[in-house]
Formats: sequence, C-alpha cells, structure tokens
Amino acid sequence: GAHRRKDGSLLQVSISARVISYEGDGRVQSFVRDITERKRAEEENKILNAQLQQAQKMEAIGTLAGGIAHDFNNLLGAIIGYSEIIHDDLPPGSPDTHSIKQVLKASHRAKDLVKQILAFSRQAEGLKIPMEPAGIVKETIALLRSSLPTTITIEQRIDPDAGMVLADPTQMHQIVMNLATNALHAMEVKGDTLTISLQKTILGQNDL
Repeated sequence: GAHRRKDGSLLQVSISARVISYEGDGRVQSFVRDITERKRAEEENKILNAQLQQAQKMEAIGTLAGGIAHDFNNLLGAIIGYSEIIHDDLPPGSPDTHSIKQVLKASHRAKDLVKQILAFSRQAEGLKIPMEPAGIVKETIALLRSSLPTTITIEQRIDPDAGMVLADPTQMHQIVMNLATNALHAMEVKGDTLTISLQKTILGQNDL
C-alpha cells in the first residue's frame, strides 16, 4: 500500500505480520518494507513490454502491407501495359482515347499509392515538396467525374490564388479522394450535389 513519509511524500510499502510470544503474552510483530523502487521498476517494465508489443505489431503489419503492395504493383503493371497497347492501337480521333487515358492516369496514381504503402512497410516518411493543392484537387475531381452516376453532380469552388503548401502530393490526392468517395457513397441512392471547395485559411494558435 501507499504510506506518507514525514516530509509528506508518498512511498510504496509491503507489510507483513506474525504473532510472537513476549513475556508470556501474545504480541503482533509487524514489518514494513519500502518497495517504492521495486514498484517503479515493475511499472517501467510494463511500459517497456507494451512498447515492444506495439513495435512488433507494427512490424508485422508493415511486412504484410509490403507483401500485398508488391503483388498489387505487379497487377498495376499489367493494367498499365495493356492500356498503353490499347491506346496506341486506337485510331486517331477515337472516342475511346479519353477513357483509356483516364484508366492510365488512375493506374499511375494507384502506383503512387502503392509507394506510400511500401514506405509505410519500411517505416519511411513520404516525400514533401512545395506544391499547389488546387492542381491535385482538380485532378481528383476529373477522376471522380468519369465514374459518377447521372444523379450526382460535382460543384467545385477552387480558389486559384490558394497558394502553395509543403505536402506529399500522393497523400494529398488520397485525402481528397477518400473524403469525396465517402460523401458520394452517402448520396448514391437519392443523388445530390457534391461541393468541393479550396481556399486559403489563416490558422490561429488554437487551430494547431
């Protein structure tokens, strides 16, 4: 249990007792041991074990993600290869040219996402570069439009003067795509308008 020292600080103690005979009478003899350091060491060991288990779990997830990413990368290579063959075989002015270009663009973006998974499996950080988010958002909207049902429209409000940010373009694309896809799933039955806006915002200390 916890006991308080004379100076007011707390210490962890272990108390044991036994009955002894003293001058013909039964007395209780007790022993109080300071086990503060032992308790502290036990708590530190618990924390270290928890951190080790978490590290092992992350390593296992990373290994699994890396294996899946490599397999997926091979599939994407086949998709891109055959798509390029189809693109080259199309006659000039074919209406299918735009569609196959969208397949290629989406496939190359998927390869970039695979790189992110592989980076995670290696515990590496993504590459952050100065970039204009407006371009990524517009590209994502173009990819989304090609697969939308007629009941859903996209309204974009992109500020051309939004400026530059330091970010990973692949991660930025993934964020916009995930947000938009979640919104589209919510309105796919009845249909609606998805509004995507981008504008410069001044953040205060409380927003960080």
